[in-house]
This record gives sequence, C-alpha cells and structure tokens, in this order.
Amino acid sequence: MLSEDELERALTVRTERKIRADGTLSVGGQDWELTDGWLAGTKLTVARSFVDLQRPPWVEHEDKQLPLRLVDPVANSTRKRKPSKRTRKGIDAVDFDPNRVRVDGMLGRRPSGGGR
Repeated sequence: MLSEDELERALTVRTERKIRADGTLSVGGQDWELTDGWLAGTKLTVARSFVDLQRPPWVEHEDKQLPLRLVDPVANSTRKRKPSKRTRKGIDAVDFDPNRVRVDGMLGRRPSGGGR
C-alpha cells in the first residue's frame, strides 16, 4: 500500500514552462500569476498535483515551491508591487559595486554611502 507522500509524488506532474513577461502562465486553460515578478521571462519548472484538484499549481525555483494564484485583472490594476528581494549566491552574494565606491570617493562620502 502507498503512503500519502508516495501517492502525492506519483500524481504530481512537472513540466518546464517559460514565464511570460508579465509574470503569468497558462496551466489547465487558466491564467495563473507569480507574486515574484522578477522571475518573469525565465524558464521554470511548473508542478501540479492531481491528488487534490483544488490545490493550485506551483513553480519550483532553487529548491523552493512558489505558489501561483489565479490572475485577477481588476485587483492587479490597483495592487502595490513589492520591490524584488532576490537572494544572491556564491560570488554574487558579495555586495561590491566598484563604481559606487569611486563615486563615493569623488563626492567625499563614507564607503557606506552616507555623507560626512
């Protein structure tokens, strides 16, 4: 007999999809959207479980499941957008901008960007 986890894994379908420029994609004939707009235009794994058909599909990115929600054009017209909080890995995690350092030096600012 299968456990619930094994059944969930067996009945989950995954496929590669390109997220549209507006952060939406079509799954099962319906338009869904990501709250993380910075992923727009990227190719990601989209998954859907057929154990619970009421459960919305999700996107898998960097070992995380990002939920999708149905597109609501009326709510989107007035929704405030959050700034991107992209976590960087490896060498990109170092916060160093040589041009910022040069400009700070020319303007006599401290390296942190504050004035004297």
